[in-house]
This record gives sequence, structure tokens and C-alpha cells, in this order.
Amino acid sequence: MDWLLVASTVSRWLHVLCACIVVGGIFWMVLAPSAAPRGRAFKPVLHGSILLLILTGSFNAWRAWGQYNLWPGVLHGVFGMHLIVALAAIVLVIVATARPIFNGKLLAWGVALLFVVVLLASTLKGLRERAVLKHSTPITSHA
Repeated sequence: MDWLLVASTVSRWLHVLCACIVVGGIFWMVLAPSAAPRGRAFKPVLHGSILLLILTGSFNAWRAWGQYNLWPGVLHGVFGMHLIVALAAIVLVIVATARPIFNGKLLAWGVALLFVVVLLASTLKGLRERAVLKHSTPITSHA
């Protein structure tokens, strides 16, 4: 069994799951602050998910780095924007949730940045798949 393939699959799954938890949780805090989970109940889940996002994102980037070199000008640029906006969103969310009463304006900006991160991630994945497809050799039949 190819353990690196299994680890890559699990890492991608965890990355998407943690992104859903972070984006959904912060969005819920902005959309319905009175019904959203508060303080001590949600912070460990939020911070744990952010930590897993950083770890799995690093592993996923390491695994796909060869693909980024297929179209370096575009893929490295989009990857850099994804990384910078993601780190800014993480800092903003951690600062906004640092006190028992969360800062709603900072959370709203955090949600906006997190939506941009998701947009950049999906754009990056699509461009990376296009680069791989463009550089792959076509299969021909030898009839």
C-alpha cells in the first residue's frame, strides 16, 4: 500500500473539513451572533482547526510542489496570494476571538477574507489541474 497516497488523501480531507469548520463557524458568529457558539466552547475547536489547516496545508503544498513548477509564474503567484490572505485571515480571526466578547467587525472582515481564501484555493486547484493536463502526454492506441 502506498502510505504517502493515503496520507495525501487524509490530509486533503482534513484540510477541507477544517476549512468548513473555520469558515462556517466564523460565518455563523457574524450571521447569528446570539445563536453562535461562544467563548470557551468553540475556541478550542476553532484553534485546533486552524492548527490542522496550517499543518495539512503545508503537507499538501509540499506534495504538490512539483505541479506548481509546471506553470511557475501563475501558480506561484496564486499560491502566494492564497498563503498571505489565509495567514491574514487566521491572525484576524484569532485577534477577533481573543476576548470573551468577540469583536463582530473584525469577525466580519475575517469572514470576507476567508471567502477570498476559498476562492483563491479553488482557483489554484483548477489552474494546477490545468497545468498537469497541459503537460501530460496523451494516451494513444497502437491498433
